[in-house]
Amino acid sequence: MTDERPQRVNLRTMSTPDRKPYLGFRVSGHSYAVDMTCLQELIKYRSPTRVPRTDVSVAGLISLRGQVITVFDLRRLLTLGAAPAGEPTRILVVRERDGEEATGLIVDEVTRVWRLASTDVEEIAHPGEDGLWGVAHIGQERIGLIDLFQILSRIGLG
Repeated sequence: MTDERPQRVNLRTMSTPDRKPYLGFRVSGHSYAVDMTCLQELIKYRSPTRVPRTDVSVAGLISLRGQVITVFDLRRLLTLGAAPAGEPTRILVVRERDGEEATGLIVDEVTRVWRLASTDVEEIAHPGEDGLWGVAHIGQERIGLIDLFQILSRIGLG
């Protein structure tokens, strides 16, 4: 039996007027980050139960403390191809805007929490359907900033 209790992070202590917390992760070798306020929790990967005749981006269903959650493969949603899950693979659990439903997104690995100032971020003039809205410049590293709600709304959720 695994411990499914979420690790608690106090976003108020991580957020300051000039900095916001972003969760960094990798998908298909690319570095991305999302605003942590859109996340319900982060869980260790477990194999979802496949659902017949669904889109290839649907990895399947999992039960999280009695709630059935649809899990999507973020690689496929970003058209980056498929890959097997490994030890560092995680599922980001996103609470949809209505607050009623939660959705899971598989990422290859979680890297760290970034506290980004607006000066660290370069917004993209015309964001695409991939949800990429900006790029964070941290030293020599470039991290794509993704709007998960935009990705979810593209597939009829969020």
